[in-house]
Amino acid sequence: RGVVGVTAGSPDYPGAALLAVRGARASGAGMVAFTSGWPGFATRRPDGRAAGPIDPVSAMVVSDSPDVVPSASRAVDARCVGPGLGTASAAMDLVLREMSDPAPMVLDASALAVLARQDGRRALADRADAGWVTVLTPHAGEFARLGFDPAGGRLAAARRAARETGAIIVS
Repeated sequence: RGVVGVTAGSPDYPGAALLAVRGARASGAGMVAFTSGWPGFATRRPDGRAAGPIDPVSAMVVSDSPDVVPSASRAVDARCVGPGLGTASAAMDLVLREMSDPAPMVLDASALAVLARQDGRRALADRADAGWVTVLTPHAGEFARLGFDPAGGRLAAARRAARETGAIIVS
């Protein structure tokens, strides 16, 4: 019943944040801590105190799920990163920062785009080297954009990708 961190949503894809948070809440988590991908807003200071106005995506999430805690700095037991973040530079930087958290992590949707970059592959390798659990959820198009060869069928390709990345592949 621990704390699940969800980093999702942006001005272009706010609904993805709602879906990800609803999924985390339905999983039986004791608390869901939410971080929006909306640029330019800081919902919490490092000491946990409010830092100013809440961004529109976080406001929508909290309105839908009042028990969700908007907090970028709360320690979590597991993390979901990526739904609806988009691929802007600020979003990719946010994904890289989240990847430095040792909590078990699901990288989904927009977060997978960072893995096509050298710094993203390095962050993924660092997580694997540290023994941290990372789950990747690429659909066929994302799988190909990440440079994984689908030859031999989906299962064989997922196994190769898992060996290459040190991550669990759900495809």
